[in-house]
Amino acid sequence: MRLSPSVERHDVAEAVRLMKVAMQQSATDPTTGTIDMDCINIGVSSSVRQARSELSIPVLVLQRSK
Repeated sequence: MRLSPSVERHDVAEAVRLMKVAMQQSATDPTTGTIDMDCINIGVSSSVRQARSELSIPVLVLQRSK
């Protein structure tokens, strides 16, 4: 890291690299290993939301049958 009055190509390349690494670390779905922006936007990955949705159907069926 350095302080400079001008921005050079390698500064931009490093900024882009840092953004990619930050995105990978914060938005990677641990279940699938893919980048999922729902992890950032909602706080829950799309695979977890899907699993919860699939789980709720049998629970609703059991509740209605009683």
